[in-house]
Amino acid sequence: MRLTDSTHYKKLVITAVIGWNAVGYSDPVLAREGDVIRPYVSATYVYDDNLRRRSDKESDTSVVGRVGIILDKDISQQNFYANIGVNETKYNKNSELDNTGKDIVARWNWAVGSQFRGKVEYYKNEAMLPFADFRGVELNMRIQERKTFEANWRFHSSWRARFGVQRQDVEYDSQTLNAASFQENSQHVGLDYLAESGSKVGLVFTNGRGTRPFDRPAFFPGIGTVFVNNDYRQQSLKADILWLYSAKTRFEFLGGYVDRKHDSFSQRDFSGFNAHGNMVWSITDKTSFKTAAWRDANAISIVTASYVIDSGASASISYSATSKILLSTSARYQQLKFEGDITGQDQGRTDKNKVFSFGVTYSPLESLSFTTGLNRSLRDSTSPILNYNSTSISLTGRYEF
Repeated sequence: MRLTDSTHYKKLVITAVIGWNAVGYSDPVLAREGDVIRPYVSATYVYDDNLRRRSDKESDTSVVGRVGIILDKDISQQNFYANIGVNETKYNKNSELDNTGKDIVARWNWAVGSQFRGKVEYYKNEAMLPFADFRGVELNMRIQERKTFEANWRFHSSWRARFGVQRQDVEYDSQTLNAASFQENSQHVGLDYLAESGSKVGLVFTNGRGTRPFDRPAFFPGIGTVFVNNDYRQQSLKADILWLYSAKTRFEFLGGYVDRKHDSFSQRDFSGFNAHGNMVWSITDKTSFKTAAWRDANAISIVTASYVIDSGASASISYSATSKILLSTSARYQQLKFEGDITGQDQGRTDKNKVFSFGVTYSPLESLSFTTGLNRSLRDSTSPILNYNSTSISLTGRYEF
C-alpha cells in the first residue's frame, strides 16, 4: 500500500524529532505500516577532522556497516517489539580502533483488561566510548545493559497508580576504566491524575542504590594512593507533568528534590533540585520544533568526581520539503560542573559543550533512504588540555527489506 503524502510527511517529521533531538545524526527507521519482521542493512561513511577530540587535531575517515532485524507484532492487547543489530567500524588511519558493536532492544508492552498496563524491557549496547568522554588513546569498548519492569493500575477513570523496578549495568573493557564500571538498582512508585484531555499531573518517588565493583585509586599528597569507595544511595521526589496544550503543542516536565549520600567521604553528598522539561510543537504537517532544558546531578562513571551537575538547553527543527526530502537542524548547549572530587584531579573543573547539527534525508523509495549530516562540536573547559573543536561529515545509505 502506498502512503499518502500527508502520512509520509508526518512519519518523516517524527523520525527527525526522535533521531536528531539536538545531539546529532542517527539512522532513521522509516517503518512500513503492517510489516511484522523487517530486516535492514546500512552503510555510513564519516570524515572527522578531530577524531580523538584534542586541541591538536588528527583527522580520519571511517566506514560503519550495520545489519539488523526488527520485529513488531500486536497480539490482542499485547505488543511485542525487538530490534537486534550488529555493526562493524573500520578506520582508515587508526586501524587499532576497528571494532564490532552490538545493540539489542526487546520490549513487551503488556495489558490485562482495561485497568492494568505496563512493560517489560531489555536493552543492551556495546560500542566504543567516545573520545570526548575518555582521556585515553586506546580502544575502549563500553557495555551498557538495562532491565526494566513497569506496571500501571488505572483504578479510577481519572487516577492511575504506577510501580517499576530497573537494573542498570555499565562495564568497560579497558583496565584503566575498571573503577568506572557500576551497577544501579532502582525502584519507583507514583500516582497520576489523568485529565479527559489526555494531560496528566503526577508525583513519583524513586529509590536507587549504586555500587561499583572496583574502588577508585586516588593519590593524596602526604598520604599516598588510597582506594576510594564510590557506592551511593539516591532518593528523589519529583512532579511528573504532561500538558497537551493543543493538538499541535505539548509540554513535559519532570523535576523535584534529589538527595544522594555516599558510603564514604560524606563531603561528596548532594541534595538539591533536578529537573527536565521539553516542548514539542508541530507547527504544520511538514514542520516540527522541539526544545528542552535540564538540570541534573548524575554519576558519570568516567570522571574522578563523584557526581556532575549537568545543565543545558537544546532546540531542533525538522522540515519535510517534499514527501521524499527531510531537512533537520539542531543546537545544544551543555555545562558540566564536576563536584564531590576529593582527589584534586577534577576539582573546580567546568566544561561548556556546544553542538550544532544539520542533515538532509532523501527517501527515493519507502524502503530506501540516504542521509547526509554535518556536525560541529566545541568544548571550552577550565582544564585547557581538554579544550577542542571538531567538524564531521557523514553519509548513510539504508535499505529495509
